[in-house]
Amino acid sequence: MSEKWITGCLNAIERIDKLLSKENKDRLERLRSIKTSLVFMERSLSGWKKWVNNPATMSNFSEEELEDMEKNMSLIAKNFIRLDLESTKIGREKGLNKNSVRTNRINFIV
Repeated sequence: MSEKWITGCLNAIERIDKLLSKENKDRLERLRSIKTSLVFMERSLSGWKKWVNNPATMSNFSEEELEDMEKNMSLIAKNFIRLDLESTKIGREKGLNKNSVRTNRINFIV
């Protein structure tokens, strides 16, 4: 396992914790925090996909370790999908739909 990857993961956790613990956040700061979390999740998922698609890498893990990864990853996926579902429902209730989001898109730099 790459030491650089481990350091990057620890730095990501630290950065997320720092953004999360900031007090008196405004809406844009909350959006920045959400976006940062998504970027780090995306990076991590990309790494996981590389691992899982590499039989030589995955053969190093025992059946029990794979079972533990499977259970944890499934739980994380279900929780994330539940968040997606609830957020989509809230957006729908507020009148957001695919077309309104596209036409009202605002880009900002974080």
